[in-house]
Amino acid sequence: MPVAKVAEEHGISPATIYSWLGKTIKVQPSWKEFSKLEKQNKELMALVGELTINLSQAKKKN
Repeated sequence: MPVAKVAEEHGISPATIYSWLGKTIKVQPSWKEFSKLEKQNKELMALVGELTINLSQAKKKN
């Protein structure tokens, strides 16, 4: 559906829709950045798991 038609149906200007789309596109990471963040997240989750185990073992010793 054309942007002009959607804008008209909702009582807003096409420029407003394009402005929203522009802001949304700028906020979204690229696939390369997403993959990098996903890898970093997995590494951090593994580290949290390891530290949790270490803490649990240290508490048992005391």
